[in-house]
Amino acid sequence: MPTADTTTDTGCLSYTARQRRQAGFTLIEIVIYVLLVAVISTAVIMFASDIVINRVRGESQQAVNHSLNFVTKRLTHELRAARAIHFLTADQLCLDMTEADRDPTFIYQQNNQVGIGWGGGSSDCTGLQQDEVLSDPALTSVVSFQDLSTAGSQNVEFSLTVFSQSSSGRAEFEFSGDFTSSVELRTSQ
Repeated sequence: MPTADTTTDTGCLSYTARQRRQAGFTLIEIVIYVLLVAVISTAVIMFASDIVINRVRGESQQAVNHSLNFVTKRLTHELRAARAIHFLTADQLCLDMTEADRDPTFIYQQNNQVGIGWGGGSSDCTGLQQDEVLSDPALTSVVSFQDLSTAGSQNVEFSLTVFSQSSSGRAEFEFSGDFTSSVELRTSQ
């Protein structure tokens, strides 16, 4: 048998009546709490996914920039240290070097990578003793050479493009960098 709410002398509900009124949530309160949790959860998930996407994009850009910088500096160094050009094609360059152990030096494009080989003493860049890949194997690198030599100096222009391709096919993870430079070789001394 239900009892009527009793009030105290001050007009407040008694403890048992207050206890009965706070025994559960109303439907509106439950809906509000569920919606609030859903909105907060959605915001947290979207924020976390943006962090992950930006991290991967940043790593891709950093790898491309690092590889571009490293290969560019190495090519510039090798060209400045050379005495003469043995031969030059669009994707191969054979240099006569001043250092005997690095003569000749062969810079080439193969399988979307930039490679360099040296030693052996031949003028046609065969029989190289050392060979290494300059560019990051996870990236695609394309190099091209052009002879800009004049009567008084030997100059080589090289263009380098490095780009990453997303294995998932998502365009936001793809990034590329280009660099073009002209370098003058040392003359015979």
